[in-house]
Amino acid sequence: MVSQLVAAQCLAGHKVSVVYSPVRDSLEDFRHLFPEPVEFIPWEVGREISVSADYRAYGEIRKVLESLRPAIVHLHNAKAGALGRIACRRLDIPCIYTPHGLPFLRRDTSWWKRKLHFLMEWMLSLFGGHLVALSPSEYRSVRWMPCATSMIFNGVDVSAIQALASNAVVDRVDRRFRIVLSGRVETPKNPKGVAEIAARCPSDWEWIWIGDGSLRHFLDEGGRFAVTGWVPREKALALVKSADVFLQASLWEGMSFALLEAMALGRICVVSDAVGNRDLIEARVTGFVCDKTETYAAVLRHVAADFDNAARMGEAAQRHVAEHCNLDVLLSRWAELYVDVLAQSSTNRRFDLRGIANKSAPARLV
Repeated sequence: MVSQLVAAQCLAGHKVSVVYSPVRDSLEDFRHLFPEPVEFIPWEVGREISVSADYRAYGEIRKVLESLRPAIVHLHNAKAGALGRIACRRLDIPCIYTPHGLPFLRRDTSWWKRKLHFLMEWMLSLFGGHLVALSPSEYRSVRWMPCATSMIFNGVDVSAIQALASNAVVDRVDRRFRIVLSGRVETPKNPKGVAEIAARCPSDWEWIWIGDGSLRHFLDEGGRFAVTGWVPREKALALVKSADVFLQASLWEGMSFALLEAMALGRICVVSDAVGNRDLIEARVTGFVCDKTETYAAVLRHVAADFDNAARMGEAAQRHVAEHCNLDVLLSRWAELYVDVLAQSSTNRRFDLRGIANKSAPARLV
């Protein structure tokens, strides 16, 4: 989503800066996803809560924003949303916050931790900004926050995804039943749970995880998984297209681009009952929704035994994405939101994401 928004902003003639964490991401891993004019600024910020480290990170992001003086800031993920909203409030810079999965909706933590995360999110909302949920389930959980809220789905260009997937060749030496997953091998994607699912399935099935991460050992221990590491986008999409099933057993999500892409490629999708997943997949219509390890294994066996009927769900998923998650329509909605947020701020600078308005006075965006 970030790269799509940035590309549209650059196309409209605006100057865009992307602040990223080198602790979590290497610039080399994602630079190719963005247009050339984009400026990249490293920000030393960790994922976990640390009073001293977060205080330093707050001071650093405030200095960056003071130097750039952007027309608007778009914050992505929880830590950037927390520190960034405080800094933007102090500097009187309008901001938008997209959580991409709220911590209090996690399913791997205790109830009191979820309550604490909810309280923290509510208090941070007092600093203002406009919170954008990516799915109906996520929106229902934030609509009572004291800040402005709205919902915009993630979107994909179905024809472009299909074309990219056709640009790379993926060999299938045999016709073993193939399950493909995609994303960081980290807690949100539930690699430990996925390994347990694989252990309950026939040993001759083929399991491929596109990506890498610190929890890879859960996948390596059983010897069932081929973990590709980070591969070019064309290769990743071609691997997804080659799958009999796309599996996403996430503990929490915002709205997954990996799932949207798999649906756009007509794959049979088997997903967890997490926020975002259940908003995209209608059980036994556009895929399967599971809540337990044994349920995943049973569903996968069912698909393998009755593949032709299950494949119709992949076709239905493809139609759903084409009709409801169209990238151009959703970029227009983001354009309208940017205009509205700027109009309501004291900055009040004209801006249009698609270049409809004042191109002669481009804005700086972060």
